[in-house]
Amino acid sequence: MISGWRGTIRRGATPGSKANCGAWVAAATNPAKPRHPARPRNGTTARPGARSAKAQATTILATDFFQVETVTLKRVYVSFVLELRTRRVHILGITEHPTEAWATQLARNFLSDAGERADGFQYLIRDRDSIFTDAFDTVFASVNIEIKNSAPQCPKMNAFAERWVKTVRAQYTDWMLIVGDRHLRVVFDQYTEHNNAGRTHQGHGLSLRAPLEDPDVIPFPRPHQRIPRRSIGPAQRLGRVIEPHRPDDRSRCRC
Repeated sequence: MISGWRGTIRRGATPGSKANCGAWVAAATNPAKPRHPARPRNGTTARPGARSAKAQATTILATDFFQVETVTLKRVYVSFVLELRTRRVHILGITEHPTEAWATQLARNFLSDAGERADGFQYLIRDRDSIFTDAFDTVFASVNIEIKNSAPQCPKMNAFAERWVKTVRAQYTDWMLIVGDRHLRVVFDQYTEHNNAGRTHQGHGLSLRAPLEDPDVIPFPRPHQRIPRRSIGPAQRLGRVIEPHRPDDRSRCRC
């Protein structure tokens, strides 16, 4: 307590504040105690768990289903798995009639194709759809991958998968007329090739690399003012919806 000529002032309080009225207030109300710590000025992040979360992303998978409507007013369901660290996507299957046995078989096929890479994953995020049964979870549990269920009606808990679905719909499937499941397979074969080998993701964290690019090769970016404009050519795919990145755009520079 600090005694003054106009009354008693509590330590850390200012004249006229609630602390002078004899009431105990929270630390957030006291201006002498900041609610949040100051941000560091050395360029590092202020979140203490940011580095650990980034390291754990290499061991996390996310899976989900989404539907695509065809010109014949049929619904085709697409199953996929997304690697959180590299944003590499795997299209597991496409069908008009998804079942629990079909989803379980897709899980076996994914782990078989992954081979030794499956040992590096520890968690799989999925929603509570009835198509994900105990047999589906057992397939991943056999390789020590723990299932993490999202809360009911909470798609943000599987935000990476939901964001990828939004990207596919907004940039590709909503701009195309899909005839059927065979046509959709051709579309996703080309799109996944572009997504995994030609498109960069999260430039700051991945150094402007596609998921399947060689990490030992250092890209040499061309100055922005010297990137030439090019006309639409036959190299573009999916009806000019996808324009693949050319290697010379980043590896060649006229100095």
